[in-house]
Amino acid sequence: MIKGLPRFVHVRGGAYFFMPGIRALRFLSREPKELGSPYAAPAPLASAGPASLKLRAFQAVNSVIVAAIRLTRLPIFVPLRNAFDGLFRGLIVAAAQALINLRREDEGLGVAEERELPQEAEVVREITQQMTQFLYKHYRHGIAERAGNTKTYGLVRASFEVSADLRQDLWVGVFQPGRRYAAYVRFGGPGPLAPPDLEDNGVLSIGVKLLGVPGDKLIDDEKFTQDFTGISAPTFTTPTIYENLKLQQYVYRDIGALYFLNPLDGHYLDAVMQGIYAKTHGSPLEATYWSCVPFLFGAHRAVKYAFRPLSREKTRVPWHPSANYLREAMVK
Repeated sequence: MIKGLPRFVHVRGGAYFFMPGIRALRFLSREPKELGSPYAAPAPLASAGPASLKLRAFQAVNSVIVAAIRLTRLPIFVPLRNAFDGLFRGLIVAAAQALINLRREDEGLGVAEERELPQEAEVVREITQQMTQFLYKHYRHGIAERAGNTKTYGLVRASFEVSADLRQDLWVGVFQPGRRYAAYVRFGGPGPLAPPDLEDNGVLSIGVKLLGVPGDKLIDDEKFTQDFTGISAPTFTTPTIYENLKLQQYVYRDIGALYFLNPLDGHYLDAVMQGIYAKTHGSPLEATYWSCVPFLFGAHRAVKYAFRPLSREKTRVPWHPSANYLREAMVK
């Protein structure tokens, strides 16, 4: 933990969604006089001591891996990638999931049953601290961006309508036949920083905020809202909170790709599941998003949510895309 970290202010909208103009995390540190805008790009990294020779070597390897991944995301490869997905993605996903499930232990949980993991609160606290350190490192002299799902491609007004023909056994919570809610939908990138879209558009994110929803809430200023979140991959980046803490530690050291490829502690199948869905997108409006994890849906029942586009049209990725081409595609 870095001594003297600035404290957080109250965050409106929860962990995965916020209204335009409200940053998820604000550091209460004084701006240097030369900073022209409080929402400027990340400042030079705060000094955290010289990196060891070993760490610099790992960072060099990580940079090569990231450069190779970005090369495959170039517009010239998009048609080839789409054809590959059409032929092989289903088979690859089925094989990866089968291998993952072979290694899983039966925890004896019932349907929709959740059990607190050993040292869960402590691990969550350490994840929070690690992400705080990352933000301090990159945004010490300004206002911090989010540490994940960072870049906002667009925020749109929407109407959330429940089908009038919804089966009676699905009448749970907001899902009542014919109900309609005003909503906001945020489309965002993967993060943890916000570079040009072509460099960081593999797994996109969505946040849907319903308005006028009664019921008990955890956040005082969100008493009448409900959020749904998702990413454009059906499984989450890490399988457990313990592995997520490891990933945050790797990301802080600028060696995030090596979390997946470490020969002594690899996460190769997780890399396959993320990589097979991480691709160059033409528009955030054309991606399918999944909730990744199940949510309680009434008594003794859990569901996963998916957001699927109704249109089959695909926007062509420009040959020379601008830094914000995904936002521009949404406007069109």
